[in-house]
Amino acid sequence: MSFMAASLAFMFLALLVGIFRLMSLNFFATGILGGLYALHSIIMVFGFLAAIIMTERVAGVRIIPGAQKLKAPVVMVPFVTLGVIVETIGYMWQVPTLRFLGSLLLMAGCVAFIATLRFLKRNSEAKFSFDFMILSVVSLLLAAMVSAFTIPVDDMGFIMLLLAFPVLFILGERIELTRIVANPKSNKGFRRALVISAVGIILFAVGSGERFTMLANVTFLIGSVLLLVVFLSVLIVENHNLRLLLKSPRPLQRYVSRHVRVAYGWAVIGMVLAVGYSLSGFELDLYDPFIHSLTLGFIGTMMLAHGPVILPGVLKRKFNEEKLTMLPLAVLTLSVVLRVGGDLFMLVSYSAAVRLTVGFSGWLVLAAVLLFLSSIVKGTTDPTTVVNHSPHRPKRNTD
Repeated sequence: MSFMAASLAFMFLALLVGIFRLMSLNFFATGILGGLYALHSIIMVFGFLAAIIMTERVAGVRIIPGAQKLKAPVVMVPFVTLGVIVETIGYMWQVPTLRFLGSLLLMAGCVAFIATLRFLKRNSEAKFSFDFMILSVVSLLLAAMVSAFTIPVDDMGFIMLLLAFPVLFILGERIELTRIVANPKSNKGFRRALVISAVGIILFAVGSGERFTMLANVTFLIGSVLLLVVFLSVLIVENHNLRLLLKSPRPLQRYVSRHVRVAYGWAVIGMVLAVGYSLSGFELDLYDPFIHSLTLGFIGTMMLAHGPVILPGVLKRKFNEEKLTMLPLAVLTLSVVLRVGGDLFMLVSYSAAVRLTVGFSGWLVLAAVLLFLSSIVKGTTDPTTVVNHSPHRPKRNTD
């Protein structure tokens, strides 16, 4: 529970850093948390996303016989949490020793997570999903290594290594959920998508440490195209399952299906914008639209989708599906539309009003998070709650 609280604290810190940074870029500089602007992505990815995903997997490991002897699940979250703190202090105080120590702690946490996932894979039938998850942590490990030497600002390879972690891990979870409706053809597609993802990670790693060079552009372009192909490959296989879930009598299944569809839409938009950004030689200002489509649109929406499935199990509480609401999704989507749409609009016609709207749109993300957490709290504290397991996959129609 303490690690869950720590990861949520990092989430709120990263959200506030992102909000004030966005305001400062759009005519409303406050200077609040200004020293952390350049470290925003490190705090969010390692401090929140990695820590909370690891915490959720620890809960899954504990129910497997023989897992009590494993050390990796016990140390991975402390290593990552401490690593973020030490590395952040190292950068803020300009102490290289702390920077490198923080990086080593982050790397140790990633290695422990890989070991944990390998153990879970050996005890699971969902091999492809764990292959995606392990690859995602390899990307995180490479990002942890790079973080000792540089910050992500303007380093597209580094940024994509960071983003590939939540993206590929989420896709791994989605592949696991489609397992019951998968067939040899879809499994072949997953295998191909895994190979394509691995090539993309290699390209992003090669381009990391470079800023606005030919190498950075080429690796970013090819890697982005490959990631777009991966998104489309998984979506094509999952589309049939999502249609069936929309007709389910269970509120949770309908809730997940609607969120996942929206998330995939933002993923495709984000990667198309990334390709456009690269093809323009980084001249066309598409950086923020592509980043926010991918981080808030895809990753954020998927977290809203999976949260009611995962959090009750982590918190060891029951959950009432009737408490689910689409309001957080509506608020988050509005924020992304205002932000991405506003940035794209200003490419063709400047408007101070639009720029201010973009600058303040970050507060809607915070509102969406608070609404979501409120619905989870209400659903897990209601005395009439029912046990919520992971959403049952619809049976394949054999009529």
